[in-house]
Amino acid sequence: MLPTRYEPPFFTAHQLVRQGLIGEPHMITAQKSYRWGQRPDWYARREWYGSTINWVGIHAYDYARWVSGRDYVTVQAHHVNCCHPERIGCQDMATVQAGLDNGGLASFALDYLRPDGAASHGDDRLRIAGEQGVIELVDRGTRLHVIDRERDVPDWPLVHPERTLFSDFMGALTGQGELLVPAEDAFAVTRFAVLATQSADTGRQCEIPSSLQKE
Repeated sequence: MLPTRYEPPFFTAHQLVRQGLIGEPHMITAQKSYRWGQRPDWYARREWYGSTINWVGIHAYDYARWVSGRDYVTVQAHHVNCCHPERIGCQDMATVQAGLDNGGLASFALDYLRPDGAASHGDDRLRIAGEQGVIELVDRGTRLHVIDRERDVPDWPLVHPERTLFSDFMGALTGQGELLVPAEDAFAVTRFAVLATQSADTGRQCEIPSSLQKE
């Protein structure tokens, strides 16, 4: 259930980074923001809801990791409920900071503070900066902005993966292909999310064991 890899802006950004367009990625910032709307009763109890760092953030950790090609080695996180006391078990905002395996940094902002009047329920964003350029997914993750040493292109042409999560899943079940989200990636990003929640609960930075990073 990490479908963002199949969306053309993220798929295109992944290809451009692999082609070396921005050089080595060193700085990652990402956002997941949702409308609050009407949340069910189970959001009121932490033992039922769990963690926004897990529930919402995992998509951002995955698309940042996949597009950049970098992995996380440390994590420090915070989460609070400031605006929705009627659902106190749900953290309506969180921040996650990670150290990257090449010495760079990543930061994630997660919230349920998107106004009801917004044009869409969610707003996903991603910015990756390297020593040769910057890639940004803006406008709710629908548009790709690329800047390098020679160009500033607000609407970079998008490449469609020509495949879907469902078709790849069915193919993988029958041994006819592979998903863009291999099992080891899903496990790795889930473990990162769990350690990030642990950091937020304890107030301590967590090291990511090398066995949980990609090989």
